[in-house]
Amino acid sequence: MIRAYFWDSDNQRLEQVACEDLARTHYREEGALWVDLEAPTEEEFQVLSSVFSFHPLALEDCRAETPLPKVEEYNDFLFIIMHAPSLARDTEPTLTREVDAFLRPHLLVTHHVQPLRSVTSTREAVERSGALVMGRGCSYLLYVIFDALVSNYFPIIDELSESTEELEGRALTEMGANILPELQMQRRDVMHLKRILGPQREVATRLSRGEFPLIAGQTLFYFRDITDALTRINEELEMLRDLIAFARDSYLGAITVRLNNIMMVLTIIATVMMPPTLIASIWGMNVWLPGGLKGAEGRPEAFIALMALMIAIGVGMFWWFRRRGWW
Repeated sequence: MIRAYFWDSDNQRLEQVACEDLARTHYREEGALWVDLEAPTEEEFQVLSSVFSFHPLALEDCRAETPLPKVEEYNDFLFIIMHAPSLARDTEPTLTREVDAFLRPHLLVTHHVQPLRSVTSTREAVERSGALVMGRGCSYLLYVIFDALVSNYFPIIDELSESTEELEGRALTEMGANILPELQMQRRDVMHLKRILGPQREVATRLSRGEFPLIAGQTLFYFRDITDALTRINEELEMLRDLIAFARDSYLGAITVRLNNIMMVLTIIATVMMPPTLIASIWGMNVWLPGGLKGAEGRPEAFIALMALMIAIGVGMFWWFRRRGWW
């Protein structure tokens, strides 16, 4: 699907442009043209080359999912790859979706294969008030999309923080539950976001320091605000990573302590049972025992005496363990 908007700065009005009029509108310099390609067909994708003549390498990056954000400068346009949080958070893990942007002095083209909240909210803002968004130029329009994209990360960070704190509490209280898979999934989400948002912050930094002439002077300050927001997000992700590591270590430590306690109980039981077992083994042999006790033949007092001896030894060992602090 292709949606196109043209802000006519002479007449101060917003126009929706049909696909067949893109070539003509593209060369108008008295305003700003925004063309958004959402899940385009092959025919619609060809507009990028046939109408706007973008470089084949940039178009190749559009076709293939690029794992990391980046910004590249070509002869007459900037090519920017950003990553937005996915809309499908309820059915998928924490993932990001690529959005590509081509920037010229009077043109911004965005391309993405799925609906994105940042693009949708920007489109609604343009339809409500084109002068406030597109009236400031295409570089400012790029900032608005980028800013909405970054702002949509904050709810995900808050959600990750709440779930991590919950997992930390469960790690100390629910010894019987195996929460390691949940902690690993949480860590995977955090590391995925860190891997994406680090390069994304670098993109915002490059856009904010006047490296590219296509970014208007007044817009630089806005991109600095995006850099600050991404820095805060990265710091929160660092804290989340440390919190997840602490929760995992606490859970493994508690499991180890519990296992040690179980092993201690089993060891004490086995130790207490060893002397009675030895005595019973010797008594069960058909040999004469010290003191004249013979194996089970017609001597009930021998059975009583040996049982009393076994119980006395067991009680004595328990008392000794208690006194030594081993139990």
